[in-house]
Amino acid sequence: MSAIILFLLIESVCVGIVASVLYANKSLAKSKLESEEKLKMEKMIYTISKELSLDGSPESQSPFDSIWNYHGKTSDGINISLEDLSGKLNINFVSDRMLQKVLSCMNGLSDGDISMIINSRKSQNRLVYSDEGLLELLGTNNVSYFTYFGTANLNTVEEEPFKLIVSSLCSGVTADSLWNKTLTLRKNDQQIMTETEFKLLLGVYYSDLKNILTINAPINVNFADEKILKSILTTGQTENLIRLRSQKEITAEDLTNICRGYNSDLSKSELGTRTWFWKINLCGIYVRCSAIVSQNKKSQTSIEEINWEYL
Repeated sequence: MSAIILFLLIESVCVGIVASVLYANKSLAKSKLESEEKLKMEKMIYTISKELSLDGSPESQSPFDSIWNYHGKTSDGINISLEDLSGKLNINFVSDRMLQKVLSCMNGLSDGDISMIINSRKSQNRLVYSDEGLLELLGTNNVSYFTYFGTANLNTVEEEPFKLIVSSLCSGVTADSLWNKTLTLRKNDQQIMTETEFKLLLGVYYSDLKNILTINAPINVNFADEKILKSILTTGQTENLIRLRSQKEITAEDLTNICRGYNSDLSKSELGTRTWFWKINLCGIYVRCSAIVSQNKKSQTSIEEINWEYL
């Protein structure tokens, strides 16, 4: 009897060892496949990012550009999708005026809801830098119209985010002093329209602030949702723009002609034809990732961040 028990014990130990070895081998095999897939994705991100720099019309980006040939495609077992983040509103830097106008076009939001969102954004005294923060502030129905990637337009940014930017990036200056200079221009109905004026206003702090505080129109009309466009333009202008962009890439000249005569100051500061931030989404069998790519005024691209998720 004892011999049988001993045999069974030895057998169970052996089975356990074999199972452990098989599990370890399977884990190693999966880890290798994950690494190989991750390497493929890294190469794809750099290839797609490089495509942005080859755009033949760098002052306008639209679905007609060659980079969109990647969208919805599967390459080497990896599904690819692209997002133009400049077609959305940056929740950190959109002005209260613009935010109220856009939220008024959203479904299911009362005046009280809109006031609560605007006041909540102010009271946080910090910038939103996560999907969770965006969702918490805006709710599930309206979050798709917004992003937390982008730059702040010097002519429209509110006081709180302006001071947060200056305080975090510049040493030896009070945010109040730069804000007061900006505020003086606004009170006199002036806007900074050229890079030379921009440099003069920021002075020695230009190099510290130029990558996040800009005079670029943040919203690309070639991708912006109809509700965002209608918050700035008339219904007729919006319909004309949407009709035209379905046929061709909207250029800066096209946009000027469309916006002529109505809300011209707001449209100039908010609406443009450039994309400043892209999101590349890749999904394989073992790994999923998203990459944020930025593009500067000279159409040079840089990869801001890559987030990995193992499936």
